[in-house]
This record gives sequence, C-alpha cells and structure tokens, in this order.
Amino acid sequence: MALPADRDDEMGRLMKAINGIGDGLTRLVSDVGQSTHTIHHASGAPLGSGGNVSNVSNFSGIIGEITVAGKEQSSGIEQINRAITAMDNTTQQNAALVEQAAAAAQSMQDQAAMLESGISVFKLRAGTAVTAQRGLVVVWAQ
Repeated sequence: MALPADRDDEMGRLMKAINGIGDGLTRLVSDVGQSTHTIHHASGAPLGSGGNVSNVSNFSGIIGEITVAGKEQSSGIEQINRAITAMDNTTQQNAALVEQAAAAAQSMQDQAAMLESGISVFKLRAGTAVTAQRGLVVVWAQ
C-alpha cells in the first residue's frame, strides 16, 4: 500500500514549508529592525524611548515564538504520522495472519473430508456401533 509513503512525503513538504515561512518571517523582521535603526541613525533623529525599534523587537520576538511553535507542531505531526504508519503495518500483518488462519482451516476441512472418504469403505457388521471421542474411534459389538 503506497499511502504511508505518500503521506510521509506530503508531511515532509508541509513541515519544510512551515519552517521556511517561520524562518523567512524572522529574517524579514530582523531586516526591518535593522533598516529602521539605520534610518533613525542616518536621519540623526533621536531614538527617544525606542518607539519603532522597540515595537519591531517585540514583533520579532512574537515571530520567533511562532516559528518555534510551528516547528513543535511539525514535530507533533511527524510523530502522529509515524504512529499511523505503525498502525497501518500492524493492520497489514493482522490481515496476513487472518488469511493464513483461513487457509489452515480450509486445509483441515479438506483433510477431514478425505479421511471421511477413506474410512467410508469399511463395512461394519449389523449391531456394531462406532463413536468418536476425543479424536479416537471406538468400535464395539452389541
């Protein structure tokens, strides 16, 4: 069954995309922060309480947290995917065991039919009883 491999590929691509987006946002915020600082420095305007730079730093921190959360989520998805794959493998093994048991049962039925056919040639005298108990055939005259 090709589904688990396809699922692995899709999850891998999804995790790479999530991580790439988070990393890209972190770089973008960092670049904006540096650009803002450069503009303030070049203009000679006082930074004062840090206004925009402080906001960019806060935003950068939030984006960093989002990136970490995205990576943790990707890891969780990967663990779930591995668990699903393991369950799928177990289901396939169980199905194979059921098929083997069914084949063994059919074989036993065939052997019982052959045995029955083989013993049907024996003729018993009138008044002789035959019983089967625990795998033994008992014959006695009455």
